[in-house]
Amino acid sequence: MNKMEIYMKKSNKIWLTSFASLSAATILPLLAASCGKELPKDKYVYEFSSPFSNTPFEYDASRSFGGFSNVSYSTQTSVGLIRLQSLNEPEVKNKDSKTYITEPTWTKRKLSLASKIILTDKEGKISTFDSDEAEIKEPATHNENGISYYNQPAVALKSNNKQSINSKEFDDKLKSAVKLQFVVRENVHWVDKEGNKTEYTVNARDFWYSWLRTLSINKSFRLENGGSEELEKEVIDSLSEKTSTVFTDQQNYANNYLFALFNVDSSKFSKEESFIQKTSEGKDAVTFEALDTEKEVSFNQFINKIMFADYTFMPAPSQYIDAENQKEKLPVWNYNGKKDEKTEEIEKKLRAIPKDKLVSKVGAYWYGLSLNNVLFVGPYYGAPQKGQEVILRKNTHYYDQEFAKNSNTIKEIVYIYNQNIDADTFNKRSFDKYKQNRLSQISFSSLKENQQQEILKQASKYGLRHAKTLNKTNPFYRMVSQGFIRPIPKDQSSDFYAFNDAYSKLVYGVKKDELAKGLNDPYEFISGRGLVFRTLINAAINWDEFASQATGGQGYAWLAKVADGSAIGGSDQDTASVKTPADVKDKINSLFAIKADKTGKINFGNKLGDSLEPSENEEHIKNTSDKTAKLKSAGFDKVKEELQKLFEQFDKENPDLKGQNFEFEHLFPYINIPAAYKRAFENIEKVFNELNPRLKISVYHTQDSEDAKFQRIRKEGANGSELLAWGYDYDAIGSGYDGLSWNANLIPTLIWIAENKDTDKTKLIKENFPLIYDLAQKIVEYGKTNWVAPIPFEKLHLIENKYKSKLLDQILNYKLKEVKDDNKTYYTLERKEVQLLDEKNQPKIDEKTKKPITKMVPIPWKPADGKHLTDIYTLSAKFWFEYIHKMTNEEAVKLMTEFTSFFHVDFTYNIFKNRNEFGKFLVQKHFIVPDESTLNVSIYSDWRIKEEKK
Repeated sequence: MNKMEIYMKKSNKIWLTSFASLSAATILPLLAASCGKELPKDKYVYEFSSPFSNTPFEYDASRSFGGFSNVSYSTQTSVGLIRLQSLNEPEVKNKDSKTYITEPTWTKRKLSLASKIILTDKEGKISTFDSDEAEIKEPATHNENGISYYNQPAVALKSNNKQSINSKEFDDKLKSAVKLQFVVRENVHWVDKEGNKTEYTVNARDFWYSWLRTLSINKSFRLENGGSEELEKEVIDSLSEKTSTVFTDQQNYANNYLFALFNVDSSKFSKEESFIQKTSEGKDAVTFEALDTEKEVSFNQFINKIMFADYTFMPAPSQYIDAENQKEKLPVWNYNGKKDEKTEEIEKKLRAIPKDKLVSKVGAYWYGLSLNNVLFVGPYYGAPQKGQEVILRKNTHYYDQEFAKNSNTIKEIVYIYNQNIDADTFNKRSFDKYKQNRLSQISFSSLKENQQQEILKQASKYGLRHAKTLNKTNPFYRMVSQGFIRPIPKDQSSDFYAFNDAYSKLVYGVKKDELAKGLNDPYEFISGRGLVFRTLINAAINWDEFASQATGGQGYAWLAKVADGSAIGGSDQDTASVKTPADVKDKINSLFAIKADKTGKINFGNKLGDSLEPSENEEHIKNTSDKTAKLKSAGFDKVKEELQKLFEQFDKENPDLKGQNFEFEHLFPYINIPAAYKRAFENIEKVFNELNPRLKISVYHTQDSEDAKFQRIRKEGANGSELLAWGYDYDAIGSGYDGLSWNANLIPTLIWIAENKDTDKTKLIKENFPLIYDLAQKIVEYGKTNWVAPIPFEKLHLIENKYKSKLLDQILNYKLKEVKDDNKTYYTLERKEVQLLDEKNQPKIDEKTKKPITKMVPIPWKPADGKHLTDIYTLSAKFWFEYIHKMTNEEAVKLMTEFTSFFHVDFTYNIFKNRNEFGKFLVQKHFIVPDESTLNVSIYSDWRIKEEKK
């Protein structure tokens, strides 16, 4: 699949190919057959508008972590110890323009690669559950218009069988358990890329290897367990793809904090004897234990988040890896599945790693790198690729033989990619193919209005369906602007940045050459002219209209950086009249703008006051038909006046930049841009130019995954934005903001505010964002009392920018030194000189100078007095939970509202929400499609094919 990974906390990878969707249920990838014939009913094919290219480890889930992704092959080819199974398609009834769920998708916990679960409580009492029977349906509890209905699109089945993992007995025992064990199912064989059963069977060590392989994502882990800097460079050169982050320090497994939140002891996972324990029957069991037995262990959340919806413990075939490690040669292919001189040379070096080193033991450098050295144990396996087609076939040796032998399950999944096709052509062709039953699914919202009308007239014929959009876990952001700008790479000039000097000076306070050092004072961005500028730009646009244009009328804008359906999570959550962000959508998606002279907020007049709510913008354009004009907010003219004043002030203070345009490029962060998005981007660029002719804000997009500018902005922060994906850890808005804590430098930003509270630098924040100002003080107070690290918590914002964001937690493992230079104070790595050793552990000698070769390396930092280094992700997760929980929901609404105006609106992706409670999506009518809201992905092994009526 044409994907690119960015490893980070919460999400193993942010794929290069994306669903430009309102929700997982609304828009999925488009599908196409390779010929003009109708598709067989048991074949599911979809098509991307982007070209195919291999990426490392694309079929291997064992080296992954984070929530399931629709564009990851391993979502379909993997299975864990236990899973959530969806059994049917929901049924809906329409009456009086309302849609009701009369039958939900029924779900159940299903034993998968585990044959039983054993729970042990504090007193040592053991309870065993070896059934996944689920026979009890909860009756509908709502009634309206004479219709009994369910509020949720998916509802869990229960069981009266006390041995079932779907019983009340299991739920009760889970609450009091301090140990959770999974006994691994026997005689389940791994299969190869041809679907052939191998001699290797699933066993408990497969899950231990998986954990170690997940840890091996971290460069530091590899270096400490058999790798070396030199080997890493050679592996990248010989085996990896040049734009990939695989085997670089940009990859980082940092989800370990989750286990502390659940009170699960992850320190035991790396030790085989504690991770795999014997049961009373002498069986090996994958074992999870309490971190603190005096506190409740959240095993239910652990199962829901880690076991049901995460790649962390997807198994690796330990027997196969062990067997290959004993052979004369390792099965080393590069990421393209090819062998050459480079792979032959690196194979020798990988073979030379001592067998007792963990990177050797688990095949960290070679297993799963390509389709040629990966095995499968899930419902589907990856078959050899054909040109621009990727094929997944049903695994006939799957543990669930009821699925494997069922003729009404999907037999083959085909992904087809395209080269050099423009969005409009792709859209039209896909629509035509779908009508001819040559595609299995297309996006309804990406269709043009006339195409949508054609479908609506024959909805049943074309398989038009309705899905209730329910988003409790995914906040609305992807590209996030922040004020700590990364330095340019050594081989680049200041042209590296996706903005010009005038924009740089306006927003960041310095020109690009100064910004390039990676030490900028974030004042202008956080609380100066940059803040004024972005509040003006934000408030100039009617974002709901923009969302409508980008989604074919199906969506509206959601600017608040939280999931709409989660609990707010305040102290009065149970009694408050406002319980979710959706309850106050107009308020928290409103915007205000600060005057050019920084004397307060703009009063937009005409009863609008000092903020613009989406409903007010909608009222403003109700008699307007021109698409560009409709993109202007009700405050557009006022903003235009203030922006001109801001530019005039700028010109006076910066005569060398007077009259220059302010150029900035957003990035559409994927390579398959939908046609409707493209048109909406073109329209909004016109509006920015009308706002001020010097304003040159554009959106860069490409179909070339190796495009240099695309890579610079997406991977290296060339426009000041960080690319991130996130899913909630708990049901409250604090988890949404926690996603920004480190990956988008929100906490360093808040620390900067707190550290400058006694200066004029924070005046704008104090006067216009009082809750954010208070939040900044509270995070520093909390951090100071919960912090063990090489520098004080309140100095984190002074670490060099290149070490912030995704690298910060790694950097804190090393000594940091304070540097004072050019009136700047910052922290950087402290290094020492060491001699390099050869393969025989002898000093390397320079052939010319005959002197030992040395290198400057970071110095590890260890806490004193038996303390442990603070896990920054655990700290921030706990802080946000506690901070929001101490507020009332009403106070939390005010905080959400402030954050919406404080952040820059990056409109390129993931700010759209379904306009209707029930979104429309298109799947060929012969498929039975379960609701996907629980896991937010399509699990095709749960889909069924309708039987022909006789």
